[in-house]
Amino acid sequence: MLGCVQAQVAQAAVSEPLAARLRVGYAALQDLLGGLIAEAGESGPVGDGAAMLDPQREARALLALSDGLTGHVLVGHLTAEAAEEALHVYVVGLRERLRTSRSGQDV
Repeated sequence: MLGCVQAQVAQAAVSEPLAARLRVGYAALQDLLGGLIAEAGESGPVGDGAAMLDPQREARALLALSDGLTGHVLVGHLTAEAAEEALHVYVVGLRERLRTSRSGQDV
C-alpha cells in the first residue's frame, strides 16, 4: 500500500487531475490532524505567558514526517518499525509541547 501512495504522489507531478485530488486529500487530513491537535491543546487551562502551539503547523510537520518516512521505508533505508518509532518520538514530543504550553495539566 505504501508503494501505491508514493507512486500516486510521483504521478501527480505530471497529472494535474491527480494532483488536485491529492491536494484535497492532504488538506482534509491536515485539517483533521490540526483540529485534533487544537482540541488536545484546549483540554486544560493555559498558564500565564504560555507559548501557544500552531495546530496547523504541527499537522503539516506530522504529515511531512510521515510522507518522508514512507519514502525511506520504500527504498529500504528504514524498516517499518524504525519509521513507526520516529513517528512515535515526534508525537511524544508534541504531547510534551502541548503539556508545557499549558499550566502544567497532563494531556
